[in-house]
Amino acid sequence: MKPTVLQLIDEIYDLGSYENFLERYTEDSIHKTIENEESYVAHLGAIFRDFHTPKGSLRGAFLLDNVVTENRRREGLFTKLYREFEEENPEREIFLTFPLQEELLHLVDHQGYEIVGEVPVFAKVLNPRHIVKGNFLLRGFVSAISKMVEGLSSVWRKKNRVDTSQVTLQEVKEFSPEVEALWERVKKDFPIMSERTLDFIHGKMRSFGKYILWEARENNQLTGYLMARYIERGEIRYLMIMDMLWETKATEKALYDVCEERGKAMDVSLIGAWKTKKNSQALMERQFRFAKSSIVTVAKAKVDMNIKDMDLWHLQPIEGEVY
Repeated sequence: MKPTVLQLIDEIYDLGSYENFLERYTEDSIHKTIENEESYVAHLGAIFRDFHTPKGSLRGAFLLDNVVTENRRREGLFTKLYREFEEENPEREIFLTFPLQEELLHLVDHQGYEIVGEVPVFAKVLNPRHIVKGNFLLRGFVSAISKMVEGLSSVWRKKNRVDTSQVTLQEVKEFSPEVEALWERVKKDFPIMSERTLDFIHGKMRSFGKYILWEARENNQLTGYLMARYIERGEIRYLMIMDMLWETKATEKALYDVCEERGKAMDVSLIGAWKTKKNSQALMERQFRFAKSSIVTVAKAKVDMNIKDMDLWHLQPIEGEVY
């Protein structure tokens, strides 16, 4: 595959460079392309990984950067690429992709994929001045609402206080191998998601730019971790929780606490998170609110398994390449 493939990819994504494009993939990823004498006209990308499911661990793939150049659509090019992909990888039993785009609608219409649902994006505003910069009246209104919500939530938290005194937090450069032992202990309590191996986590971090990692321990045993990515979008600076795993309520609270404290110290506008059934209560307790954005997700399973329900999944930004 030549760097000129970026001309095709940039019809949908602005990745900046061929190197940025390659960083989205692991070493065993698949790239299937169609090209003419002058340029690429179609691309299918797939990252191989294992998924934790009710049927046990299944070999699967995450699809990304699926593009057919605009003037060659409806010619069956993507159908050809996708059928070849499945035929060449018969051991893969579950497939996931988001966000929804032109070529992925084809998967739903013709390749047995189902629209699972939408992952709601939530946010907690830390600095409303950044979000409503230049609008004095709106800034005052948002600040007042934020203080009111904080006050009501503070009362609720006092009644439902979780003791985090036994949790030790440490900021790290990369996660400890203990992450895999933690995953083995807790995965029975989580819905469908990619298996949290060190190879998966560290492989995904390559494309994250500036990020912060924390590990949490109770009684000297790893009980959770959190990965947050620092992102700038114009005037908005924020921390996006890319992935988080926890074994106890105390660890869960301590990790959210340290992320919020760091966000305030960095003077970011907000902290973002994807809400699932598993983390819904904790996000609501911490005044995270729907950010009027969601990630439409499609998936396919070759085994007899219900996947068409967002509550059956625990999807986090680390799964794909949205930010």
